[in-house]
Amino acid sequence: MAKKFHALEDKYYSINEVAQIMNVRYMTVSKMIGRGELKAFRLHRQYRIPESALLDLMNESASKLAA
Repeated sequence: MAKKFHALEDKYYSINEVAQIMNVRYMTVSKMIGRGELKAFRLHRQYRIPESALLDLMNESASKLAA
């Protein structure tokens, strides 16, 4: 079952903001969105990444490192 976005509960980030948070380049985040590794949606001509999707990605990465 796909996770739905909850507009009132999430904070939304741009690709640049996510790149700064994750300490990676803009293109890395863009490619992650393209591969489906990071959930995002387009608002006009820009992507927005919900905070919940970013936290899910970080938790998934942390669990892979711990295993």
